[in-house]
Amino acid sequence: MAVKDNRVHQLISESIVDVCRGELFQFQDQFNSQQTIINYLRRINRKTALLIQLSTEVGAITSQSDKETVRKLKMIGHYIGMSFQIIDDVLDFTSTEKKLGKPVGSDLLNGHITLPILLEMRKNPDFKLKIEQLRRDSERKEFEECIQIIRKSDSIDEAKAVSSKYLSKALNLILSYQNGHPKSLLLS
Repeated sequence: MAVKDNRVHQLISESIVDVCRGELFQFQDQFNSQQTIINYLRRINRKTALLIQLSTEVGAITSQSDKETVRKLKMIGHYIGMSFQIIDDVLDFTSTEKKLGKPVGSDLLNGHITLPILLEMRKNPDFKLKIEQLRRDSERKEFEECIQIIRKSDSIDEAKAVSSKYLSKALNLILSYQNGHPKSLLLS
């Protein structure tokens, strides 16, 4: 089934460019301990959140929804995507290698400074110094020490709270729909 709505093609094209930009920014920010929470949120907005947002927006367009529904579904996708990525970053510290399919802390091992790290850096100067000293060729024990600090910190709960705020925004938009089949699908 061919999609004839040019908005879909435009959105997909723009999204591909934005995701590539997000990847480039992530690459540039590897081991950059000077980045901010705003930088982090922009980065995840250009990647995971954008892809989920694109799927909800394109779904609304291809089902010939009105402009307001398209706007709402786009925002629902955005909020869910932001929440999802933050939780994914939390799980990188709290889960197990078996469940993750990759080593615990692999984001940090690859130089990705995620929300739990940024939150801990704001309140723990010693931890911030440890992160600033990490390099690609740092010893594994230096990474492990940072991973353990995060695992024991309340930064995990703080990051979960940020994720919950995004999820609440999505839920509030879903709840703004009238009762019926589309709303029940979104809630299920």
